[in-house]
Amino acid sequence: KTAVASNQALTPVAFQDRVGLLKQPVGHATLGKLRSGAGLAASCLATLEFLEIPIPEATVAIQGFGGLAAGAAHFLHQAGVKIIGLADREKSLISPDRSPLDIPDLLARTCRDCQENGIIPKCGNALPYGPREAIYSVPCDVFIPAAIEKAVTQQEAESIPVKAIASGANLAVTDEAEKILHRRSIPVIPDMVAGCGGSLSMDGLFGPDTLPAVEDVLNHVDRKTRSIVQEILQRSRKDGLTPREAALLICAEAPLH
Repeated sequence: KTAVASNQALTPVAFQDRVGLLKQPVGHATLGKLRSGAGLAASCLATLEFLEIPIPEATVAIQGFGGLAAGAAHFLHQAGVKIIGLADREKSLISPDRSPLDIPDLLARTCRDCQENGIIPKCGNALPYGPREAIYSVPCDVFIPAAIEKAVTQQEAESIPVKAIASGANLAVTDEAEKILHRRSIPVIPDMVAGCGGSLSMDGLFGPDTLPAVEDVLNHVDRKTRSIVQEILQRSRKDGLTPREAALLICAEAPLH
């Protein structure tokens, strides 16, 4: 941030004004804590659009409930997506009738320790909890691994009942799993794209000539992420590549300025 401020000749006051936006409240947290989740949600929404799945009918399951996963859940719920399954390292919470989970209530009940450890709160919920592995058996449109690496291995890739995967966590899907999912015609948005909301937020924060609003930063993350994901998926379909291969090819072809 300091390097960007110096390069753009921002005064100390102007720099602090922009950095201060990261502490502004957004939903249950702040812009700084939710910006990565905003990018992950946008990658999911762009994938649904590419697959021509109407948002009001779309279903999502999320592995994780830490900052990234909870942020994605917040923005997806706002967009009208039905989140029907959640899991943390201890348990899963899955809707028995495919009705959406009460995300605002879960976020409101999440204590600081739960947030830091990615734990779904137990208090106040009427649904039964299941084993954490049950999240891999939830039929849904998009599965979002947003907690740990190697969340989707060859074993899960062979049978997971989804139409797409948006990899929020770094290295969430193994190379072997990506190939299997590609053969099953299940696109996997790579972690380097689905998880880049934090970096894109810096562009939205420091890029404008004047001080942006919080919504301006979030809209920038949403717009840029959707554009990138759409380009990758279109290239993937056109050339018969995995989305990761398509993304790397697009990067290699991009001119340096």
